[in-house]
Amino acid sequence: MKNRKYIDMQAADLFQEISFPLKVFMYDYDSPSNDWHRHNGFYELVIVCSGTAKNELPGETELVAPGTIFMMPPGALHRYTAIRHFRHYNILFSEELLNTGNLNLARQLASSPLWRFAGRQCSPFVPVSESALSKTVLMLETIRSEMSIRSPGWREAAFAEFIRVMIYLIRISKLPDSESGQYSFQIGRAIRLMEEKVSQELTLKSIAESVNMSESSFRHRFLAVTGMSPIRYLIRLRLKKALLLLTSPTSISSIALLSGFADQNYFSRQFKKQFGITPHEFQKKYAAQQLSVNELLTGLMDIDTLICR
Repeated sequence: MKNRKYIDMQAADLFQEISFPLKVFMYDYDSPSNDWHRHNGFYELVIVCSGTAKNELPGETELVAPGTIFMMPPGALHRYTAIRHFRHYNILFSEELLNTGNLNLARQLASSPLWRFAGRQCSPFVPVSESALSKTVLMLETIRSEMSIRSPGWREAAFAEFIRVMIYLIRISKLPDSESGQYSFQIGRAIRLMEEKVSQELTLKSIAESVNMSESSFRHRFLAVTGMSPIRYLIRLRLKKALLLLTSPTSISSIALLSGFADQNYFSRQFKKQFGITPHEFQKKYAAQQLSVNELLTGLMDIDTLICR
């Protein structure tokens, strides 16, 4: 920490009420967070939804990809670098929330890899499946909604959902085998390639060759690291780009091509299959302000269902 400038983040600056030390943030950005920072007196649980970045600690750097979950203990110093379309949630909480009333979540967490620091400034990275990630995000959005609207009983509702999230993550969190972890860097490179060339023609073979792997091995390793197939991930990226383009009056045929879909009919079928609505209908609803940007982004978290609240 010597000769390194950093921001000290205090509980009073982040929590709405010191007596209720819980906050959920959602970040979506492309530029690196060059400032080192640490959280004093509270934990930071990170859930990575899309894109890639490097979590940089003093003397250590590790790539994070979609479906990665990890915990930063109080006082840990870090920052993100090499950011590409990086979207993640931060759950900030103090340990006292884990031991409220008859609850003893700290004891339950002791069996989870998310609570294994062993002198490190970060827990091991824990991968979760696509469906588990979507379920977690919906619970986090419930917490954010309760804490934003602040209807009667909002603290109790937000706290109950926080407990649900923690218990769910305790149950599903497990470390990948060493073989899966060995290929994380190559899979990260493949993801960056897909993000950079999402509008271009990409095949499973060309992506696998770019990271020096066979098609079958790449398909297997990609699924093990991300929880989804490479082609499904590529379609998600293309649909995400299409959704963002649909917020403009650009023609559907142009949006299809710009998003990497050579066939407009195929694009429309994929779009409706995933979202239950055609691109044209989506464009009209957005223009009529029947869908907000937040609703749009929430929909991107669960590609199987367009979530309109």
